[in-house]
Amino acid sequence: MLLFIFTSFLAYSNNNLLSKKSNLFLLIPAVLVLPRIIGFFTGNLDTATNELIRSLPLLILFLPFIFLKSNSTVEKLETYFYWGLVSGIFLFVMICNYHVVNKMLIGNEPLEYFFRWRHLNVNYVKPIDTHPPYAGMIAVWVLIKTLYSKTLKTYQKALLFIVLALFLFQLLARNAIILAVIVTVFYGLKSFKLKYIAFVSLALITLFLIVKYHPHHYLREKFIYKLNPLNDQYKDKRVYRLQASYNVFKKAPLFGVGPKNDNELRLHEYKEMGYTVAYENEYNSHNQFFEYLVSHGLIGFFSFIFVLLVLFKLAWRTKSQSNLLVLTCFVLACLSESVLERTLGIKYFSIISLLIILPYIKCIRTKQINNES
Repeated sequence: MLLFIFTSFLAYSNNNLLSKKSNLFLLIPAVLVLPRIIGFFTGNLDTATNELIRSLPLLILFLPFIFLKSNSTVEKLETYFYWGLVSGIFLFVMICNYHVVNKMLIGNEPLEYFFRWRHLNVNYVKPIDTHPPYAGMIAVWVLIKTLYSKTLKTYQKALLFIVLALFLFQLLARNAIILAVIVTVFYGLKSFKLKYIAFVSLALITLFLIVKYHPHHYLREKFIYKLNPLNDQYKDKRVYRLQASYNVFKKAPLFGVGPKNDNELRLHEYKEMGYTVAYENEYNSHNQFFEYLVSHGLIGFFSFIFVLLVLFKLAWRTKSQSNLLVLTCFVLACLSESVLERTLGIKYFSIISLLIILPYIKCIRTKQINNES
């Protein structure tokens, strides 16, 4: 709160830093934190406190108002974030694959086991101790920025594409993989570069053949059977489980039932509706929009919608196709994951918000410089 007050004073008192109109996005972290503060009155005090602490990464959005003094600083920060993520993914891949290869050598496993369940998804990320969908979201983000980069050479993009494709495949985060395919196809249709189209087509065909003809059926179950809505045995039931969250939302539609109460009431609904697996594993909504509705009611829901609309407007105003794509992928991910219920998800959202705000700040400064000259 002190940081918010300080940066607000700094931004409004320094006319050379930014136009006063642009200071409205100081509201972004405030609007997102407000429902969590309301949670102190509607839910469990300890859980509400933990949720508020978990939202601390949102304070990164104040960085532009404190440290950024020029457009060159803005550009450098964007570059540093990108290469930091790339380095992190390479390190992630090396650590996890080292453990995979080491286990295969110790167990004298055949090569086909490299793409078997015991070395994929949650088992793959055990050395890092993270959740595959969140790592997948970061990989999609890096993929978008790589495709739209104007400084990377063709061979660098090809290398990064191969690493990201392998990384996503081993994560087996279906939603991230689907988003990555959509992004690569969209970029290919838009740019219409024959070499790119041929390269991506070859990569997608290779991955499809691995899924189709791998000796073990897990990959086919994950990518073919579970994506078939007509297959009652394998289809993903998370969409149907949203009814449980909706039933809880109706109990307190304006302010929500509050932190901790949301999980307890939802578990009761799971039990009543016969979703045994969801009940035993204490699943959340697996949908960020429903998560806000249940825990923070319409107040939290529309706060989140407001922030998303502001970010879309900023990305549109700066004509950044890559930022628009990243934000769109984030929104789509929120339809199947409760992204902001984990600290990693809040960090992810905070950084992409910052990188959408930075180009807007750059545009404002450029206009101010031109007007002054």
